[in-house]
Amino acid sequence: MVEALYKYQSDQRRFARLPARTMSGSVDAFTIPGHLWHPPRHGTPKKPGTPK
Repeated sequence: MVEALYKYQSDQRRFARLPARTMSGSVDAFTIPGHLWHPPRHGTPKKPGTPK
């Protein structure tokens, strides 16, 4: 699922939204809806310290 398609305009150094619904060779970037992103994960559990 794609939310928006963008074409890079090098003369203006920015991405412009394309009024298109299908991917093509002229698409430089796309965005996906926010609900498809994974929530941030907490750090991995630390191993108990080994005695020195």
